[in-house]
Amino acid sequence: MNWPAVILKMPERELIHEIAKPNDWNEIKVIAHGNEIEIKVNGITTVQYTEKDDVSPKGYICLQAHQGEPYEVHHKDIRIREID
Repeated sequence: MNWPAVILKMPERELIHEIAKPNDWNEIKVIAHGNEIEIKVNGITTVQYTEKDDVSPKGYICLQAHQGEPYEVHHKDIRIREID
């Protein structure tokens, strides 16, 4: 099975530092409508991009933390819904 490589457009680091709330809850919303993807952090759009056509529209949803200093990541109120 060929797994697609998904390369996301990264938000500007300065923007994330402005809108993220350290040591508090942050709302992250991912809107995937067809191959158009938008990511919002605390209501502010941080990334908009178009996924390649050869990436499957079906798959898994994963929650990921990247390497770095020791830290904890907590999740709550995860909701998934279809866009009309």
